[in-house]
Amino acid sequence: MGKVNQNITIWKGNYVELSAVIDDVSDLAGSVITWAMSIDASTAKLITKSTETTVPGVTIDDNIVTVILNPSDTDDASGIAAGDYYHEIRIVDPGGNPSTPLIGKVELRNVIIKT
Repeated sequence: MGKVNQNITIWKGNYVELSAVIDDVSDLAGSVITWAMSIDASTAKLITKSTETTVPGVTIDDNIVTVILNPSDTDDASGIAAGDYYHEIRIVDPGGNPSTPLIGKVELRNVIIKT
């Protein structure tokens, strides 16, 4: 069963590791995991991280998923403004079965000290 209201607050241009325990799964090995952030659930993705990319933006440790956001993902040059966004994790297991175990809100805040 998916978790709703998995809300987080992050600051623009910061390195962030978002970790989530995926319930009802003991091992996610072989699964394709994607995290995405958008304005809402019906708009285009602004940031996407996946286990399928050359430089993984998502790591797996048993049933723990960690999404890695680099400073360039949310800094001023990214074009993403401070505000409230939607995010979710999607898992496709080795058998091809999709699930969405987590959705929520990202509050992206401005910083006054920038790198």
